[in-house]
Amino acid sequence: MLAEGSKPGAAMRRAEGLRRPRAVHFILLLLALSFASSVAQARLDQGPVFRTLSVNEGLPDRRVEAIVQDTHGFIWIGTRGGLVRHEGQRMRVVPSDPENPNPLPGRNIMSLMAHSDGTVWAGVENRGVVQIGPDIELRRHLEPEQRGGRLPAGNIWSMAEDCDGRVWMAFMRG
Repeated sequence: MLAEGSKPGAAMRRAEGLRRPRAVHFILLLLALSFASSVAQARLDQGPVFRTLSVNEGLPDRRVEAIVQDTHGFIWIGTRGGLVRHEGQRMRVVPSDPENPNPLPGRNIMSLMAHSDGTVWAGVENRGVVQIGPDIELRRHLEPEQRGGRLPAGNIWSMAEDCDGRVWMAFMRG
């Protein structure tokens, strides 16, 4: 129905005029989403971000022997001077001082393995292997035969966990 004095095309132009702002808004929204997507993709294309840690940040020694990430997301760093757990903003040193309760049996950490139970196993030069809990307490120490233990040798070069949760260790002689 037309208003008095209106021409038939006027109603149609009014309806088109109402649709144009919606179309313009839709196009602007698509452009904004496209821009946001390209910015996000550019950030992903930068790759991983690296941060250098040194003795100044809390490493016991500059010579790193092993690194592993545990099930809680912490990074454990074994050096020739000791073991630390990097917790994002700080490093917690695992004590190797005999005066401390439950100390590491030595300082040179040769190998590390994160177990699925949340613990970390650390091979300590000539001292066998220790299991450390998430609370940074020593849970177990398996010593080499030459120190009265059950392990065939004191140096563990590598460790792996099998699908049953058992820990396998690689020694110099097999």
